Amino acid sequence: MTLSVDEIVAKFPVKNIPNITGEPDYEAINHMVQTLYGNAASLTTTLGGGGHGHIGLIMSPPLYATLTATPYISPDDPGALPIIPPAATTPAREQIRIIHKEQRHIFDNHHNMDDALKAQVIDTINDTYICELRNKYTGYLGITTRDLLDHLLDRYGKITPADIEECKRKMIEPIDSTQPIDVFFQRIDDCVQYADDGRVAFTAEQILQTAYHAVSTSGYYNDACKEWRKKTAADKTWNTFKTFFAAEYHNNKEQQKVNTSSNNFHGANSVLDISSALGNLALAATTDRDIVAQLTQSNRALTEANKNLTEQLKTAIDTNSILIRKLGPTSTNNTTTRAPKGKAPFDNTVWEAGLDPNRYCWTHGFRVQHGHNSQNCKGKLGGHQDAATHTNLMGGSEKGKA
Repeated sequence: MTLSVDEIVAKFPVKNIPNITGEPDYEAINHMVQTLYGNAASLTTTLGGGGHGHIGLIMSPPLYATLTATPYISPDDPGALPIIPPAATTPAREQIRIIHKEQRHIFDNHHNMDDALKAQVIDTINDTYICELRNKYTGYLGITTRDLLDHLLDRYGKITPADIEECKRKMIEPIDSTQPIDVFFQRIDDCVQYADDGRVAFTAEQILQTAYHAVSTSGYYNDACKEWRKKTAADKTWNTFKTFFAAEYHNNKEQQKVNTSSNNFHGANSVLDISSALGNLALAATTDRDIVAQLTQSNRALTEANKNLTEQLKTAIDTNSILIRKLGPTSTNNTTTRAPKGKAPFDNTVWEAGLDPNRYCWTHGFRVQHGHNSQNCKGKLGGHQDAATHTNLMGGSEKGKA
């Protein structure tokens, strides 16, 4: 069905774009363009693969190629009436009329959409900054929306070679694992748009190579990368990439929740054992009121910190260290516990010195013994990640973290 310009505008998500006051810059122009994209997509068409409305009417061909492999080609005017050969049969005549009618709808909707979008640009930008394209007698007749956008970018949104180099640097930045992967996708999309506006558009292959390198070196998507490599070339598009790895991101999040629940269960049992040991130490120190006071305070802090496993273990270890240094060999039920014959008494400071602050284990956390890491750990918990390091925890334990 053919829609008039007013009928098309009525379908726009944003019917009135806020005016840009004064001389427009790149940020203001780009914000307007993003709004125009949404409006252009509001009317369906078979052009450009049929999946993105009329976005291809205002989007450059290289940028549109990141959405679909089918280019958006502006239709030719089929004429007011169909051209029917005199010798055509009745069924053939009817088929020609049907085809012409459909071509007429496609052309008119394309043309009317361009007029609707062009009117929004003219209303948004002060005429001073676009009048260079205006004819004294015919106004903006024959000027397309894309013509206006190219003019604004060339005159007022100029992107320098230095800007492009900075864009390329941002494009290859690693994934920030503390943020949702959609933030990474948005950064890539913004860089792709910026480079395209600077007339040095990235190809679809360059975009995929850059994004794949980022996810493959992050350490979070090893299995997913193996599956991605098995896909056919036709299935490897930027849109399918985002959908595929977004699903993997959320699967990993769910697995981390399961691992955290398991860690909390085992950690709670460890805290009970530590609390019992501290209770015995308190009985052994009843002759020293100051030590008893310190122990009582430490036990109270330990009980209140049960919700945070890392803090519980740190408090327990610190308290244990203080008591060992002050009490020396401990006694329980009036029996002194000494080191085995020929062995030196236990020295907590020696044990502390044996810990490596730069080592990390997914199950046991930071400050583990020299030589101990996630890969060679002998006491791995469920969900243990062998590739976890002190700079990439991969959802592992934060015990002992400074």
